[in-house]
Amino acid sequence: MNTRRFALLLGIILILLMVLMVGLPRITNSGFSDSNIVLNKSASDLASNGTEVSGKQELTSILSEPGTQSESQFSPPSQNQADVLPALILVSGHVSDENNRPIENARVSDESDFSHVRTDATGAYQIEIRLPRFKFPVLNFLRTGYRENRVAVPIDQISEEATFTLDVQLQEADDSTTVYGWVGNDIGQGLARHAVELRAAGLQNSGALFYAVISDEQGDFSFEGIRSGLEYRLDIQPTSEYAGYSFEPLLVSRNTARLVIVLDTLELVEINGMIVGTDSAPIADFSVNIQNLSVDTPDRRITSDSSGFFKLDAFPAGEVKLSTNAPEYFRITGLTIRKNEYQYLTLMIDRGDYYLSGWVSDVNGVPLSEARVTLNANFKENEYHSYSYRSQLTDANGGFEFQRLGGGDHTLSVFAAGYRTRVVKHTFTHYSDSINIRLEREDN
Repeated sequence: MNTRRFALLLGIILILLMVLMVGLPRITNSGFSDSNIVLNKSASDLASNGTEVSGKQELTSILSEPGTQSESQFSPPSQNQADVLPALILVSGHVSDENNRPIENARVSDESDFSHVRTDATGAYQIEIRLPRFKFPVLNFLRTGYRENRVAVPIDQISEEATFTLDVQLQEADDSTTVYGWVGNDIGQGLARHAVELRAAGLQNSGALFYAVISDEQGDFSFEGIRSGLEYRLDIQPTSEYAGYSFEPLLVSRNTARLVIVLDTLELVEINGMIVGTDSAPIADFSVNIQNLSVDTPDRRITSDSSGFFKLDAFPAGEVKLSTNAPEYFRITGLTIRKNEYQYLTLMIDRGDYYLSGWVSDVNGVPLSEARVTLNANFKENEYHSYSYRSQLTDANGGFEFQRLGGGDHTLSVFAAGYRTRVVKHTFTHYSDSINIRLEREDN
């Protein structure tokens, strides 16, 4: 009898399992159902039916009226999503007007790297874009006579597939026009592959009207489908050979004259040198950023080798600043790199074998934890000034310590909530010094 009951119970369980399995949707290996993922621009369906409508994922247009910009309805990709998404995706689709008529020769550009394609006679396009990490790729759809449309692709809502369909509509606009221009050097040579940017000035959110193009082999460029009657800021990004360029306000009208932009050629020099501590001992594997203060040009990075030496090729002449990032901040100012001169620099920073420790307490000797202790050094070496900044919080016993210091004079500043700030000058008497700093209450 018990065996018969057990067999009957087992049969009922199997039938229930089969019913449950039939009712479940079929899932692919990517974690999504077999429905095709198609991105389009209809936001009304999205608002009424949610983020999934008849198997189609919705797309968010991030461009609104001047001065406003709607927020994406999707969250940026997380670390895990960014790691599994493909590096390149192929986006294709059609561009049409409000009456679904195809728009030929519309410009479809990827704002991350300035690449672009054109739609054909049927309004079709196809563009390969590189996925930026932790943000949405943005496509810009432009055509003179129509309102521009910047669209963010919600990659957090799609699978690992590398092909997507995106259909976009453009609205007719009477204020849409084209601005033509040329960029070259002082000898009349057109400069290819220069990034030219145009952004609306004076708007609450000028990012809503942003255009970017690349000059062609002859230095020619054009902004099409931009709004007339507005003031813009024009920027050309600097390169290693040419200074950057900025101009504003640029008033764009229906008949704006062709822009002619001549970039300043940079005087490039070779820099050699050594990074040393205050005892003149070389410092190996030390990196510092070098910025030219005289001309608009990209910052470069210097890294010393195992012997403390460094070499920097093709850097523009002019006044420079060298600096590092946290946790130890070093800065060197007052240096000028001169053209037609051999440049050998000995860069001295506050580094050495000195060690400073101590503790912070109140006037009664009670330790103060989480007090901010900063340590600065400032000295002049030849023609330049060298400055250092270090900072830390005291531990539970009020203790602090700074290592690898130079042997010169230092200034300590101590900040604690409810206490008067105290500044102390310290000169090393040994390679390892210790100091006790007492703070008074502000109400004393």
